[in-house]
Amino acid sequence: MRLLLLNRGADTGGGSIKIKRAFAKHAPDWEVRCARGADNYLAFPSDFTFDSRDGASVEQLRALFVWADVVHLVNDEKIGRLLPDYAAKPKVVHMRGRGFWTQPGDPTIASLRERGIPVLVSTPNLLQYDPWPEWMPNTCDLEAMARVRRQARRTPKRRPLAVHAPTMRGTKGTDAWLAGIAPLRDRLDLDLIEGVPWLQCLARKARGDLLLDQLDLAYVSNAIEAWGMGIPGACGIAGDFMAAWYASVPGYVPFAPLLTHFWHLLFPKKYETWLAHDAAWIRVCDAILRIPGKSGGADRETALAEQIGIPTFHSIEALTDHFHQIVSKPY
Repeated sequence: MRLLLLNRGADTGGGSIKIKRAFAKHAPDWEVRCARGADNYLAFPSDFTFDSRDGASVEQLRALFVWADVVHLVNDEKIGRLLPDYAAKPKVVHMRGRGFWTQPGDPTIASLRERGIPVLVSTPNLLQYDPWPEWMPNTCDLEAMARVRRQARRTPKRRPLAVHAPTMRGTKGTDAWLAGIAPLRDRLDLDLIEGVPWLQCLARKARGDLLLDQLDLAYVSNAIEAWGMGIPGACGIAGDFMAAWYASVPGYVPFAPLLTHFWHLLFPKKYETWLAHDAAWIRVCDAILRIPGKSGGADRETALAEQIGIPTFHSIEALTDHFHQIVSKPY
């Protein structure tokens, strides 16, 4: 099979090249090519950058389109007007841009659904806007991220280092982050990574102890790369939706309400609002781990768990023993 990953823009998150490398690793019998309509400073690799205003460039693009058995489009079908027999070509549309996040109910989805064209979304919160798409997680090569982390030059016996790598300051909440961590600067260093190619950004990010990412829309490739390196990230996604989604997914997934502290720095809300946010998670949890220390909020959350029959544990050992006993029972 031959797959064309086609992006009419600059492929800012590098999604296309990451998908191509995943195919090379896990489905080597597929031939995969990447084409995009613009370059930018991030310099993600690509097989071909086309110019829709240049006739020769468009002819090269059309040849790639004819070559492909399946075409993977990003965000919309606008590029289709340049391509021969576009309607007949098997295709999938992958919604992974912030435009879809900020304009839910995009009529593009309805049109694709009517024509039976598969739609993918990059983060599961997008499923709340329309039930038609399927979730395709952003691709991340964990082995590659681990190598970058090992190669990072990290100075021992230093202060913790937070990293923030905005492609767009407004989306990432850069000004709010800088203001929020200002009182901590005597105990915390910050590397603000801007305007550098992707590989340089990765190398600098790998030296960090905490990634500060966007908190208002969703987690994206920036955070996923950090997680792949073992670096915790402060990033956001709709709490009530994620709680409901995780309730339908098997697995052992921890949720730490205290991390909403960083969310609050960017988008302050009333205390009771945060407790309601946590309560949505508690209602779909299998257990509570109560960490030692005084906390009125934790006491209220523990009381809610006990009220609805969710067990509370006070050590990691007791928690893991509980679940080991459950999974070891014969059906």
